[in-house]
Amino acid sequence: MKPLIVYHLMYENPTGGINAMVDTLASSMPQEIGAVLFRVGRWNESEWQSYKQGKLTCYNKRIRMPWDSSRFIRGFLGWLLEFPQTWRQLLHLIRSEKIEVIHLHSLHDHQLIFWLLSRYVGIPCVITLHGSEILKFSQRSYYAQRLNIWLLNRVDGIACVSEQVFKAFNKLMPNIAASCIYNGIDVSAIKKASQTPLAKTLPSLPASYCVLVGHVFSVKGHDIAVAAWHELVQKRPDLHLIIIGQKAGDKEAGTFANEVLALAQNGKACENIHFLGIQPLEVLLPILKDAQALLIPSRSEGLPYVLLEGGALNKPVIASAIPPFINQFKEVAGCYLFAKEDPNALSNIILDLLDNPDELCLAGKELGSVIQREFSAQQMANNYQKLYCQNFSQDN
Repeated sequence: MKPLIVYHLMYENPTGGINAMVDTLASSMPQEIGAVLFRVGRWNESEWQSYKQGKLTCYNKRIRMPWDSSRFIRGFLGWLLEFPQTWRQLLHLIRSEKIEVIHLHSLHDHQLIFWLLSRYVGIPCVITLHGSEILKFSQRSYYAQRLNIWLLNRVDGIACVSEQVFKAFNKLMPNIAASCIYNGIDVSAIKKASQTPLAKTLPSLPASYCVLVGHVFSVKGHDIAVAAWHELVQKRPDLHLIIIGQKAGDKEAGTFANEVLALAQNGKACENIHFLGIQPLEVLLPILKDAQALLIPSRSEGLPYVLLEGGALNKPVIASAIPPFINQFKEVAGCYLFAKEDPNALSNIILDLLDNPDELCLAGKELGSVIQREFSAQQMANNYQKLYCQNFSQDN
């Protein structure tokens, strides 16, 4: 069944996450079926656009909703003027592209429009839950919670990207059926992209370094890694930490990001910690390919896409012992778990691994085998096709 995959781009130059998963899923659909992408535009993207994203066709436009908490009357009148045209454009898209299922990602207000479209046209509508929208569901406004629950009770299928998200969803909404479909990755494409020469705009990389990928938010645990570096640099002054994500110190950065920057600049490892900012995948992967290890010191996660990318490149992963990693990678060689919130435990694991380079290399290859076997892009695409067809069969 041909899906319209609807997602919301969070950052201008994403290095992974939902955007990487969406691209991989769409590209992995059987050629005779295909897929179409719809990116919900930002507020300034009021015009309908279509373009090619590799071999994929992608459409985008903002989806205006009838409520606006800051300008209620003006917002409602604006919606009345804009919505009829948006509805006609989406309806034409579904019919002209011969869409057979609408596939939503995460939880957003605008998904109500796509659910209504699915009912109007008579095709299934499914949703993938990626993590924070369920793990932090209680932090949403009362209005958002009620709308989310209403939608989840009416879609035709729900997939969770990790066991932790699946269990959290079952606990939160025990009367709504869901399944677990792991994110997948195109290992050959990742390896090929990692061979790209490093961008000349980047500073020269140190000979020995670990990589941490993620925007500098508290949940990602950058402060834990930085604190660990101030300790381990005393024994390994040659080892550097490269952080890729929203750059601490930028005007858009939040309070936590600036605290991390201050922590990095005021300690023994101040010259060994580097913030490279947001980087596209073709820059990230070559950096990751030559790293000693990938660090994921997160306080909470679903199944981060960068873990799959690192594993695909045979890089050992050192991650915090939180439920998704314990549930899925505790017994997997090449994935080393340290006590959550413990910089000393992190630095000790890094030092132990660097003292055994042969073991480090072998463990990375074993993790790569697991990623290729259990988290392939084709397996992910096949599982979603089963979800689509299952609900099509139920509707007919």
